[in-house]
This record gives sequence, structure tokens and C-alpha cells, in this order.
Amino acid sequence: MCQESTKFKNVWTTHSASPIAYERGRIYMDNYQCCISSIAQAPRILYQKSKCAKSEKIEDALLLECPLGEMLPSPSDYKASLIVLTVQNWLLRLSADSGEVLEKIYLAGSCCKSFRYLSWDTPQEVMVVKTIQNKLPAAARQAGIQQSVLFYLAVFQVLPLSFIGMLEINKKIFGNSVTDVAVSNGILIVMYSVGLVRLYNFKAILEQFMEQPFDLGQEFNWNGQVGVVGKYPFGLPCNIKITDTPPLLFEASSLENAFQIGGYPWHYIITPNKKKHKGVFHICSLKDNTLAKNGIQDMKCCSLEPDWIYFHPDMSGRIIHVGPNLIKVLKLKEVKNRTDQMEIAEDFTIVANRENSIIVYRLPWTWKCSKLLMKFIHAGLNTVAMILAIVSMVAAFEYHNAQKIPNMYSLHSWIGLTALIFYCLQLFFGFAVFLLPFAPVHLRALLMPIHVYSGLTIFATVIATALMGITEKLLFSLRDPAYSSSPPEATFVNCLGLLLVVFGLLILWMASRPHWKRPPEENTKVLRSIGGTAEGTEVESTMTSSSNADKSDLKINTEAARKQNLKFDESGQRSTM
Repeated sequence: MCQESTKFKNVWTTHSASPIAYERGRIYMDNYQCCISSIAQAPRILYQKSKCAKSEKIEDALLLECPLGEMLPSPSDYKASLIVLTVQNWLLRLSADSGEVLEKIYLAGSCCKSFRYLSWDTPQEVMVVKTIQNKLPAAARQAGIQQSVLFYLAVFQVLPLSFIGMLEINKKIFGNSVTDVAVSNGILIVMYSVGLVRLYNFKAILEQFMEQPFDLGQEFNWNGQVGVVGKYPFGLPCNIKITDTPPLLFEASSLENAFQIGGYPWHYIITPNKKKHKGVFHICSLKDNTLAKNGIQDMKCCSLEPDWIYFHPDMSGRIIHVGPNLIKVLKLKEVKNRTDQMEIAEDFTIVANRENSIIVYRLPWTWKCSKLLMKFIHAGLNTVAMILAIVSMVAAFEYHNAQKIPNMYSLHSWIGLTALIFYCLQLFFGFAVFLLPFAPVHLRALLMPIHVYSGLTIFATVIATALMGITEKLLFSLRDPAYSSSPPEATFVNCLGLLLVVFGLLILWMASRPHWKRPPEENTKVLRSIGGTAEGTEVESTMTSSSNADKSDLKINTEAARKQNLKFDESGQRSTM
């Protein structure tokens, strides 16, 4: 893939108003109602189901694959299936090839539980279903009603699907400031509002606090309730009651509770718990907390989009660091002559040149033109606009001087001159960096978000300047009748101002909507570090992206980012990576 002669061709592109999920060669769209296989030479639809009702909406999903060498009770267990969680607390196992429902489990029992998240404890072996944080309504809190249970976790063994147990995270045991909780690789991870992260032995918790084991489909009489495990309306019993604080394995402090475990040997990734370190990731050994060599990763993104990092789930020791325009593939390896220390080495880098403009690249009838031609048109139109703006500015100064009117005293003139200066700078740097072929790829990738953001800002500022200018002209020019009496001239200019606002909003809307973006071309660079060279030589090759790298509605739904690794936001809910 990284050879200079390798080229990739875009064979298929699609768009979706809802998030797109990808699971091991299968593309899921329309809330998992449509499945497309991407393994063949051309993508093909595996199944297409009718649009589901809101009550059947799927909240999360995991792909199950048949374990090698295992004897399974049902022939359907030997084929890949999809575990989905619906908004009505149903856990369904669907055929990955046809969408047929193979198993149904009802999760919520008598307690008010809203299950929303699926994750792996051990990939393809043990699965965890988690509720949203249990919060009382404001009226209940004012009435003095206390709520001690914050989360419920239901744990399952997969293929065949079997119930291990359900436990509650109680603030009487773990503290009042708990914001989130998760299970990964046999470890219970509890997050706190102050950035504290605590780790406990999850297997030991199951063994110590399990009150009674249950099997799916088993009739039970539990705390005065009679029902069938996993059937409506009883759901699952909460058979794991943590009555005492488990022994603490590990404690760390991280900004916004960002904490991940992975790699081999075990390492963890945190962001130091200070606002100035936001976007900086430390990779440390779980054994002794030592920072790995080159273990501080800071992409220094100059973008509204944050970067994120996660361990690859294949136990290869690779770490994926993703930024707005850059993907770094890192790996853990032993330091030479020091087997007790690990270092972070760069395996290869993918640079995406996400080049935009306000409108030229977003008109569908221009997409068949070459990107270079559209660059010249974009630059030419902006150059003409700059010349006209300069001529207008000079004419305004000469008119003021001829009429003995002071210059630069109004807000309209201040903002107008500022916008013109920044517009000229924007055009100059755009020519130098993006049109001329001399700027390196990494510089273009770094400056592109600034170029886009500043272009939109200047455009909005120009609209505001025009609105202030026409208002100022009316106030000075209309004397009899006065502006306040709404003569026809005032109505006409006010309508013109409204049209300017509508025009500005339309352009900004087109510039921010993914489906108006120009389809991708050959705009991705793969850079691979060549080991053993004194100069750190890099080989560069061009590849064609098969989907728009800048789709804001694309949901990166790999097990690495969403399932196995753990990143949590400040509100206590899992942030989807």
C-alpha cells in the first residue's frame, strides 16, 4: 500500500442523512436497516429492511463472529451476527447477512433502567450492556427523594449468548462524584467528576458479590418477583450486589476522564488533568506508571475538530492517533538493550488534503471538472472580488475627501477596512500555500482548517459590513421624509438587507453541509517511515479516498474506537469515537 507506484481508484461513494457504521467488511446505514458488503470488488447490498418505528430505534451494536474450534448449539451461531440494543431495552441478535432476528432478550425489569451502550469486556467473549446515568427529575430531588444507584451493568457471555449477571454502581459504595463506569479486559473502571479514574478487578467482584446465578429462559422467584429471565416484562434480575468497596488496583488522574488501556505489555493513555494539556496524550506502563519513551503525543491541531487516540484491538501494540488532517499509526516496541522499557515509534502516517472553498467546489455541476481547474477558478473569482473591494475602498475615501467628510470614524468603516485587509492576506496565503506547488503536504494539512475558518469568518464579516453601510447611508441621506417614517426607499433597502442575510445564511449552510462537498479525488498521502536509515527517509505514495474524509455524519464505528477502548466525556456519558 505504501509503494510509490501504488494507486487507488474510487469505485463507490454513498451518502446518508444518518450515521454510517462499519463493522469488519460490512457497512450499516439507516440505523442498521441497510447492510452493504464492502469485501467484493464492488459493494453489494446484503439486506434492506423497511424503515423502523421510533420505538424500535437501535441505540448501539456489536458484531459477533464465530470462535474457532468451538462447538455451538445452533447452526446460526457459526455465522457472523449483530448484537443490537434498541431504545425499548431489547437486546437482539440479528443475522449479519440477512438481518433476521435470531434471539431476543428483554433487559429492563421492575426498576427504571434505560440501557444505551454496548461494549466488550473481552472481545468476542464477554459483552457488557450499560444504562445511561440514573438521574432523578428536579421535582423529585426537591421533594427529598434520594437515588443511590447511578448505573446498571448487564454482563453476557457470547456465542452461545448466556447471562452472567447484572450489577449496580451505587454511590454509597463508590462515592457521590461518580460520572461514568465501564468494563474492559476484566477491569471495572470508575470515573469521577474531578478527573479521577479508579480500577477494580471485575472478575473478583463477580465471584465475591454474586448472590445467585441465573440462565436465560429460567423461571425465577427473586425478591418477591416471579418471571422468566430475559423475557418481557420481567427482564433480568440484579443478582450482583456490591456491599463493600472492592480492593483498589490502580488510580490515575486524567482530564475529562479520558482513559484507555491496551497494548502489550499493558499500557494506558491519559491526558494530564490540567486544561493547558488538552489535546496532549501520555502513554504510560500500567505496571509501574512509567512514561514510555516518546510517550507524549501532541498533534498540535489548529482546528475546531479535536484529535483522538486509541489502542488497536489486535494486540499488536499499535496506537492510532487521528487528527483533522492526519492519521498517525504508532507502535509499542522495546527500547534497544533495555527490555524493561517501551518506546513509541511511528509506523506510518496518512495525510488527507481536505481542500475546500466557500462555494466553488460545492456546486454539483462543477464536480466533473478537475480539482486544479476549480482551484484556478476559485482563486480568480476571489482576485476579482479583491480588486473590486479595493476600488470601492479608494472611491469611498476620495468621496469623503471631496465632500470634506471625516474618514474612519464609524464602526462600518473600521470593520470594512479590517475585513479588506484580512481578505487580502487570506488570498495571498491561499495563493502561496494551496495554489503554488511549493508548500509541503504537512503545511497544507496544518493550514487548511485555518484557511476554511478564516474564509467563512471574513465572508460573514463582509455581510455585516454591508448591512451597517446601507443602514448608515439611509440615516444620512433620508431627510424628508425621514428614515423613521418608512418611505419607499427605506423599504426597498431594508428588503435588500434581508436578501443579503438570506444569501449569507445560504452560503454558510452550503459550506457546512457534508452532502454539498465535492466528491473525493486523489487527495490522500501515505507516508511510511523507513527503518534503518540515518536520515529517516520517507516514501510517499498517492491513494484515492473511497469516501469523503471530511464527512461529519460518518460514524467511525470500529471495535477499536467504540467498543474496546474507553473515552468518556465530562457529563458522564460515553463519547462515541
